[in-house]
Order: sequence, then structure tokens, then C-alpha cells
Amino acid sequence: MTQDIVRTGPSIARGRSKQDVETPDSLIRAVERRFGPIVCDLAATAENKKGSGAYIGPEQDSLVQPWADLHPTGTLWLNPEFGDVAPWAQKCAFEAQLRSGVIAMLVPASVGANWWFDFVHQKAMVLALTPRVKFIGHTAGFPKDLALCIYGQQANGFDVWDWGLHDRFFASFERVDGCWVWSRGRFDSGYGAFSLRNKNRRAHRVAYEMFKGPIPDGMLVTHSCDNPPCVNPRHLSLGTPQSNMDEKVARGREAHVRGHHKLTPDQVSAIRERLSAGEKQAPIAKAFGVGQATISLIKNGATWAADLDAPSVRQGLGSEVGSGQ
Repeated sequence: MTQDIVRTGPSIARGRSKQDVETPDSLIRAVERRFGPIVCDLAATAENKKGSGAYIGPEQDSLVQPWADLHPTGTLWLNPEFGDVAPWAQKCAFEAQLRSGVIAMLVPASVGANWWFDFVHQKAMVLALTPRVKFIGHTAGFPKDLALCIYGQQANGFDVWDWGLHDRFFASFERVDGCWVWSRGRFDSGYGAFSLRNKNRRAHRVAYEMFKGPIPDGMLVTHSCDNPPCVNPRHLSLGTPQSNMDEKVARGREAHVRGHHKLTPDQVSAIRERLSAGEKQAPIAKAFGVGQATISLIKNGATWAADLDAPSVRQGLGSEVGSGQ
């Protein structure tokens, strides 16, 4: 039998709602894109509140306010003073039981602290943040690891969130007729190029990994919109080299189906990406239905006009070729 929740809230002294460390706008943008618009900043002033909604200032004492009654839905933001996190974590854990939205609390990753064990562990989804957060007015990142604790919607567990990558990604496309069209660098094939760990990756593959999960070995990422620079995860799905070719034929993007031992420019490009990632030649050959000698030729700079058995070698390949599926 479920016990009714009595709204008593934590027993806290008044006057602790002061907030004098301002979160950078880039992190706020990333939070809103992932969790939805912030409807209230729970510890702020009119000058430094985050989101376009309301805020609770020091004079209202946020710790005694009924957050769930004031804002039963939407994302609530909280960046409490780091010197006294316990009452805020307790308040978050309590209020999260009474509302349908999430509460996002930015705090030090103090996993050994009592308040962490009592009010964060198994009560919130913990996102360890990378890179380090540089608060407004500070020239360097915060010296300690920070975590974003997400309360509500039965969220719990642990993950690492590269919020900087997330923010950079969303600044790199424009929304056009339902597509997210990559507006920065592109490969010759038209697919977006996204720099990740000092290497150019195909932006649509990065988008799939960010929003849908890992890409299994041998699988391509295909577009339902047939728009190569699009990175909208709703338009992306996994496919095999053969299913990708079948879709192209069905949609009129290939004049005919090439034989079992033919490779398209798209497939050659995908093979090059797997080789550059350090994958062995044998499993790649098996995935694409060709011999290992073919993969070796591709590694050494071979491309195909129409027929795998008649390779033409282009010297000095400096850019990626094909679709990069």
C-alpha cells in the first residue's frame, strides 16, 4: 500500500537562498535542449536567473516554497551555493515525488558526502559533466568535478555527459523543412563534418550516437529524408550496406543494383572510416561481402568507377569520399 506523501519538506533555517555563482549560458542551452525549457530558476535574482520563466529569490526563501505547487510540470533549474548543498538535495528529492517534470541541480560530485548518499544516490540520475564548467566571471574551469543531478520521472543511475559537445553540435545546423541541415564544414559527398577528438567524423553518425546510442559494427546510418547534410535524429536509422542499396534503388537514387561483389562509393567511404578507426580488415570484408584483398586496396587509396574488379587508384587522397553512411 502506497503511503501518502505529507508536504512538510525538509526542516531548514531561513535565509539560505542566496545565489552568487552564475552558470554559463552554454551549459543552460545544453540543459534546455536535453530536458526542455527551464520554467523556474529555484535560487536566483532578477539579474542572473536562468531560463525564460520565473525565479525564486532570496527574499522568498526557496527552501520553504512549494515548488511542485508553483510549477508542477517543466524543468526546474537549481545551482545552489556549494558550501551547503544538503538542504537543497533533500528538498529536490522531496519535491520530485510531487511533480511530473524534472529538477536539474548542479553541484560538486561529492560522492562521499552524507547528503549525496542520502539524497542523490538512487534518487536522481547523475550526469558527470565534461568539460569542466567555467562559471561566468571566472577565467578557468571549476577545479572540482561537477555533476548535474536530475530528479523526477523515476530517473536514477549514472552517466557522463559531454555537454560541451552537445552545445557545439546544436550550434552547427539550421532547421529547414523538418531537417537539421549542417551549416558548417562538409565532406565532398555533402555529409556534415564534425570535429571530435581531433578527427573529422560524419555529423549524422555523431548525431545518431548522441541521441539514439552506439552504432553496431557493420551497420550504416541512413537518412529517411534523402538529405545528406541532415542530422535530425528522427530522420536517421540503422541499415546494412545491402538495405541501404535497396533503399537507393527503391527511391530512384541508383540506376541499377550492382552485383554481389560490387561496391558503391558510399560503401567505400564507410570502409575507409572503419579502417581509420583501427578496425581489422577481415571483419570489414565479411560485413561488406568482399575479399580482404579488396579492403587492402581501399586502405591503400583505391576507388571504383563501376566495377570492383577494375580498380583505379587515385594518389594523394586528402578528403573522404562518398556518403559516409
